Amino acid sequence: MQMYSLTACLRFSISLMLSCFHLTLSSIPVVVGREQNSLKFKNGNECPCINSDWCNPIVDIAKHEIFAFSVKNDRNHWSKYDWTKLTTVVMFGYVSDELMCLAHAVKTRVAYAANTNFDFKDPTSRRQWIEKQLIFMKEHHLDGINFDYESVIAKNDSETRNAYTSLVAQTNKELKKVLPHSQVTVDVAWKQNIDQRFYDYKGLANHSDFLFVMAYDEQSQIFGECVAMPNSGLRKTMDGLTSYLANGIPAHKLVLGLPWYGYIYPCISLDRDKCLIKPVPFRGVPCSDAAGRQFDYAFIWTLSNMHTVWWNSTSSTPYFSYTKPNSSVYYQVQFDNPYSLGMKYKLAEHLKLRGVGMWNVDCLNYDDSAEGKATRAEMFGALPVY
Repeated sequence: MQMYSLTACLRFSISLMLSCFHLTLSSIPVVVGREQNSLKFKNGNECPCINSDWCNPIVDIAKHEIFAFSVKNDRNHWSKYDWTKLTTVVMFGYVSDELMCLAHAVKTRVAYAANTNFDFKDPTSRRQWIEKQLIFMKEHHLDGINFDYESVIAKNDSETRNAYTSLVAQTNKELKKVLPHSQVTVDVAWKQNIDQRFYDYKGLANHSDFLFVMAYDEQSQIFGECVAMPNSGLRKTMDGLTSYLANGIPAHKLVLGLPWYGYIYPCISLDRDKCLIKPVPFRGVPCSDAAGRQFDYAFIWTLSNMHTVWWNSTSSTPYFSYTKPNSSVYYQVQFDNPYSLGMKYKLAEHLKLRGVGMWNVDCLNYDDSAEGKATRAEMFGALPVY
């Protein structure tokens, strides 16, 4: 691993980035309310938006995607997203009519993450679950559903593997009968079959709009020396994407998901840049990134300004090490910034993927400070323009 100190030339021009950041809290209209003649839909649900047109589905199917997961039910965050970039927002862990109205007002799709914690191997359970999702989507005027099933499917467990593919396929079929412009997406690991996830990846791609390739947590299983390593290395990301393309999955069926967070590892020992970490097993492998903790980019950005940041030329990612006052314990931070993310965004464009996305869009500082505005401008500004 070669080390280079990150200089100011690696930072995006803040003034240039701020010019790209259009929607602010003051410019977002009131989006929830009732018109005097509120539009009533066939399912009997009234539109919760102040403009009833915003309850209509988004019918313009984007040729390219910038796919964002939102985990904060917080209007202060939503109002400061760069809506000029986002094509789809997935509400993860919550559903908000207000966010739906806001997103639809700027022609952005809104989906939600489905709860697949049920016996989907049973055909009757699958049918009943799908019926509930259809009702829920119509009630909340949503545009899509996202599958985030990440459990083990053993190589010899064809029953579970086929049942999961059937669940996605049947959901897609029934959903598009009722909501023809709806979107069905599936989250998959950074590489096929990693973490004992022996899924039917080609079948999942065939029966959905696209796969969201989670090119992060790439150290979930560390097979070599138990040391802190990059969360989303460029070479590993390329290797993972190649595994999907080599399986016959078309590039337009893949969206590259990248981390807006990083890991902080306590080091058992630190020798130059090598941080030896505590062995924490995961799915049959004795060492994993579970030895560290995830932290939002907002926190890491603040911490990085107090330390020298180095560049890993092998993974094309930044990192730094530090110790707390009056402590002998060293910590190493492995993360991504606008520069390293930009390199992977360019990889997605080079491979002609459908687009890119992030986990998660709420990892930034959404206060009104100069630092918050600058980091948001840098991170949103690094996203590709399609």
